[in-house]
Amino acid sequence: MNDESGNRYLVSNNHVIGRSNDAQPGDPIVQPGTLDFTGTELTALPTLADLTQIIQIAELTASVPLRWRTSTNVPINTVDAAIGMLTNSGRGLIELERLCYAGNILGVAEPYELDPATGALQGSAQVYKVGRTTGFTEGVVTNVLGTTNIPYPGGVAYFNNQIIIQATPDNVGPFSDNGDSGSGVINDRHELVGLLFAGSALQTLVNPIDSVVPSLRSVTGIPSLQVIVS
Repeated sequence: MNDESGNRYLVSNNHVIGRSNDAQPGDPIVQPGTLDFTGTELTALPTLADLTQIIQIAELTASVPLRWRTSTNVPINTVDAAIGMLTNSGRGLIELERLCYAGNILGVAEPYELDPATGALQGSAQVYKVGRTTGFTEGVVTNVLGTTNIPYPGGVAYFNNQIIIQATPDNVGPFSDNGDSGSGVINDRHELVGLLFAGSALQTLVNPIDSVVPSLRSVTGIPSLQVIVS
């Protein structure tokens, strides 16, 4: 994303770069993540600060707060999202070359619509993503009104109106797996559909982009935030 001042931002999940509500604005965002380093690689660095200096690409701007359900209250979450401004050291390190597998982002998708008579999804349901764990995969949208309870370290969050995706037969495995959270999902017109945040071997859950963008504008106070069309 970018803003009217030309600042560039990366978008991911709250549970990825926002540490499930525990991170603070200004906290470093690194690529690759520390989970991708071996124990030998981590111990070769004297301190975590040294690691941050080498691989920091951004710093956290804001997270959309996750709200936990209780025995008497079930708040509705619509997105698991956070945003960070790219640092000077990170501007040349973003893996834009990985977009070659799925193509450039040519716009933001309109919300999916359901046939009022049958409830069937209207238009093409084909989608794609490139993720850290499963790489490039193809899927099909099966539902746009998904509801789910997701366990986090701080509690359980209830979500509604989520996009549900299943892998197509062309895949050798699931559409996504652990570590793919934060991936952008695009449709067959190369328009951004949403933000991947959870799932299983059978289905993947995606925050609709028309919920993600306004939520990030709200928590950052930057009304000019927009998806970069490449």
